[in-house]
Amino acid sequence: MDRETLRLAVYEHFADTGAAPTAESLAQTLGASPEEIRSGLGQQMLDDIDSTFSTGPYELLLPKWDDHYQLDLLPWLTSKTRNTTASTSSRRP
Repeated sequence: MDRETLRLAVYEHFADTGAAPTAESLAQTLGASPEEIRSGLGQQMLDDIDSTFSTGPYELLLPKWDDHYQLDLLPWLTSKTRNTTASTSSRRP
């Protein structure tokens, strides 16, 4: 079993299903026996696949928040409250 073909089949299965493939599903896709697939999936290949999904373009990277902003809503809230109170009191007879 060609290592690159097997690796790409694993990636394609992840992309298509969102889940890890079984040896049986890979065997069916590649026209091989499950034993051939298992022998091709050595620890080094599994580590390579794992590192691709944990450091590659599939990883969810959150932006760094280096800037610290503070939003002061108190003036906005008090002006809204004041305007609402004033407009309500002006409607009373």
